[in-house]
Amino acid sequence: MNKTIIKMITVFMILLMGGGQSALAAEGMQGESPITFSGGQTENHFPDELTLKITAESSAGEIVSATLYYYFRGSKSVTRQIVEFEPGAKVELSFTYITRKITIPPSSLINYYWEASDSAGNLLRSEEYQVFYDDLRFDWNILEDENLAVWWHDRPQDFGETVYTIAQQAFAEQHDVFQAELDFQIRIIIYNNFDEFATWHTYVDEFVGGEAYSDDGLTVQIVPESTSYEHWLNDVIPHEISHLYFYQVTYNPMVEVPHWLNEGVAQYNENTDNSESLRNAKVVIGNGGLIPLWSLTGGFGYDETKFRFAYDEAISATVYIVETYGEEGLAKLMAAYKNGKSGDAAFEHAFGRNILEFQEDWLVWMGVSPSMYPTPTAQPALVWPTAPSYSTPSSATPPPTAQESPGLFCLPLGGFIMAVMGVGVVGYSRKDR
Repeated sequence: MNKTIIKMITVFMILLMGGGQSALAAEGMQGESPITFSGGQTENHFPDELTLKITAESSAGEIVSATLYYYFRGSKSVTRQIVEFEPGAKVELSFTYITRKITIPPSSLINYYWEASDSAGNLLRSEEYQVFYDDLRFDWNILEDENLAVWWHDRPQDFGETVYTIAQQAFAEQHDVFQAELDFQIRIIIYNNFDEFATWHTYVDEFVGGEAYSDDGLTVQIVPESTSYEHWLNDVIPHEISHLYFYQVTYNPMVEVPHWLNEGVAQYNENTDNSESLRNAKVVIGNGGLIPLWSLTGGFGYDETKFRFAYDEAISATVYIVETYGEEGLAKLMAAYKNGKSGDAAFEHAFGRNILEFQEDWLVWMGVSPSMYPTPTAQPALVWPTAPSYSTPSSATPPPTAQESPGLFCLPLGGFIMAVMGVGVVGYSRKDR
């Protein structure tokens, strides 16, 4: 059998056994292959298109085929793109990713690599490259450290310093809650008006004042210059950082993390009082209005009343965890998801209780008799949510109002806006602990 054919079959078999990347790396080490790559470049025309370029050359024949592979951070799949060109011993490979009709947020991280083969049957995979698809239309100011970056433009330096200080304080406090290091930096990007923000969306409702993309560690917010922004940011920034941090400390592609836990922790990490939500949860549940926690795993639904109450339940159950097991117990639960446990296994690992037993304990903590809610004979099957994509924000933030009342701010409730009393209210908050 032809040696080239044997070599190609061997590579293919290793790919089937899960060793594709290492196999091609061994096959395609530039010091051993007649094919070489050089001159990798990008041309960024955000938000319309991104062009990726590289030169491929073979000393054994002509380059006859090439393929580009790319994926976004957090994506569960890789896109394969065959590249067209005229065969030759040295060729310029180029692919333009048209994004003008796709919602891709600024600073999305794109990973990509090339493959090329020649007429002699050699195959080479390039090293893996990364590019941040930044919005280069503006002259950005950046304050950053290993964990956080704040981007803003055409605003005074003290504006960016204010946002950065809020973010740093929130991160430091949440580091104690999550008890884990970040896998990658969180980016906070500030636009000055809705029109700037809307230009990279295919469509966005006017009520949206910002979005979070958890799998990319990114939140994009609108902060109009005419708005008194500091109080609003003191609650929105910690809430958004919590979602981004939570994703990194719990993400496992084989595990579904309860939505109520994500939103409960985000509310817990806000710089605001949660007493009203705790009281409301106790009253409604005591009157028979419990939404079982197992039903709040994949989302909160579309009924506005139930949607809002689901947030009250989420913060109540989260505060119960902290009051009973401490922030160490909360961190242990989140780490269980990261380590591949889900459902009852995660709760039993953290608390020695399955989800239904945990719910009964939580009801007792609120002063509600568990007998009001008999334990089902079999826990209903959970509905798995649709896999996230790069164009779908994990949460939306309503904009700050131009005429805010002192101590009043708005929090994102998945498309609904809830007014919550903030400053000057005495009650339960994480900062009081």
